[in-house]
Amino acid sequence: MVDKVSVSKTSLLKLKHDLRAYQKYLPSLDLKRQQLRFAIVGLKSDICRLTEKITQFQQALPNLIPSSDVDVSDIDQLVVINTIDYELKSIAGVKVSQMTDVTFSESGSDFTRLPVWGLFYQASLEKYVKLLLQVENLEQQISTLNAALLKVTQRINLFEKLLIPRSEQSISTIELSLGERARESVVVSKLSKKRSASRSEYC
Repeated sequence: MVDKVSVSKTSLLKLKHDLRAYQKYLPSLDLKRQQLRFAIVGLKSDICRLTEKITQFQQALPNLIPSSDVDVSDIDQLVVINTIDYELKSIAGVKVSQMTDVTFSESGSDFTRLPVWGLFYQASLEKYVKLLLQVENLEQQISTLNAALLKVTQRINLFEKLLIPRSEQSISTIELSLGERARESVVVSKLSKKRSASRSEYC
């Protein structure tokens, strides 16, 4: 609180130094917030693009099956994920995990022993699953960036709504108090000189 601030030139200098630091740091925080928002919008756009491809696969996959008698309902038996590779990526100083590759193992199902169309269908399923994994990964990145955006926004609010106004108010209060002390000192000095002059008349 302002009334707890020590009224002194030392306190005044410290408050002014802190205020300059807040005002200098605030633009970089705002820039980071803008970068995070822009990145999130970009990731959402990527999700929309991939979602369109997923929809296309969902519509096309049934047409790749030449016979309705073939049971391909259990994707887990047709597509077996072997490894999913990730790498750390920095977005506006925030580390996110980005999927770089997916490899699939040979299925234990007899489905792979079907003619060429069956192998093509399985390859299409693998692409479809990869798209699903990419969307999931992008959603995780957005979640990470949203958490970082929240922290940055909270810090900006702290600077704009608390630290800067409080410092400015404290500086104003101290400068006013020091000014009043200076004027009082001048008045006291003048009165002292006047009294000294009056006393000298009797000597």
